[in-house]
Amino acid sequence: MTVDPYEARVARLEQQVAELADELLALMAKASGATVSGRNADTPCVWAEMPPDVAREHLERLQDWMSRVLVHHPRVVSVLHPCWYRHPAAVQMLLDVRRSWEYAYRHNPETPHLSIAWWQQDLPNLEHALARELNHCTGVRHDPDRIPVPLVDPAEVHRHLSQRAPHPHP
Repeated sequence: MTVDPYEARVARLEQQVAELADELLALMAKASGATVSGRNADTPCVWAEMPPDVAREHLERLQDWMSRVLVHHPRVVSVLHPCWYRHPAAVQMLLDVRRSWEYAYRHNPETPHLSIAWWQQDLPNLEHALARELNHCTGVRHDPDRIPVPLVDPAEVHRHLSQRAPHPHP
């Protein structure tokens, strides 16, 4: 049995053309200022870093998505408190899950495994994480107790690393 010597080369070229087409589309979208998930592709969606006007716009889009999509998932909606928007971690979770939903359902409809992952992972994780985050809410105090991050002294790190025995490479 002989293998066509050009078969593997043609397959590689087809893959390269597909990758180049994807790159070209991404560059064209970036150059035109196209948005992904209602934002410029270069703009991070970090709630804690958003100026008030940008945060207001994201919150409006998020509520629109919640009323169109999340409303069909009552287990998640049932853990939300009316003050969810006052909880930065809850808002960030919702923003991230919305972006994940948009990526799976709007931007990649040809890849059904993304929508399955959204259903099986993102949605249940959102339900549990929101329940944990909002569980401490008293209706008066919306921020969780701040736990200081255990930062280390650079001199201590240097001392520790200099005393560490090197691991031999196999």
